Amino acid sequence: MLIGLLAVSPRNIFAQGDGDLELNLFFGGSWHSQNSFEIGFPQAVTPIQSEFKFNQGFRGGMRFNVFTSGHWGEEFTYSFESNEARFITKSPTSSELELGMQIHQFAVNTLYYFNDDETSTVRPFLAVGIGGTLYRPTDPPTKRNPSPETLCGATSLN
Repeated sequence: MLIGLLAVSPRNIFAQGDGDLELNLFFGGSWHSQNSFEIGFPQAVTPIQSEFKFNQGFRGGMRFNVFTSGHWGEEFTYSFESNEARFITKSPTSSELELGMQIHQFAVNTLYYFNDDETSTVRPFLAVGIGGTLYRPTDPPTKRNPSPETLCGATSLN
């Protein structure tokens, strides 16, 4: 969407030439942590041991940089990941709820370059900004109950 907006915007909104704009695409993996928690009174009389986690996922995104002049620049980033959120109850009975999710992350940063030499190949910088994460469910939740073999600890029930 950002690329489309920039493509149809009038040239004078940029206030710099083509050499001052940069678009980078990036790809990577996500390894999320898991959180254990307990549901207790007043939601449940008997405490319920539970866990929440995301699966490992693939992430892609883009970074758009605008170099103004001297020491200053701006950066806009966006990334996307499709994943599954998993809610697992461990006691008193075991069950699992899976929910398809889209994870959108975005940020806007102001960049301060320590070196104002624009021809330098390496320019360390400090970034200060704000961003956010949007979690969007994509599917109705799917409940998965364990098999009787798992509950009994047996490999077969005859």
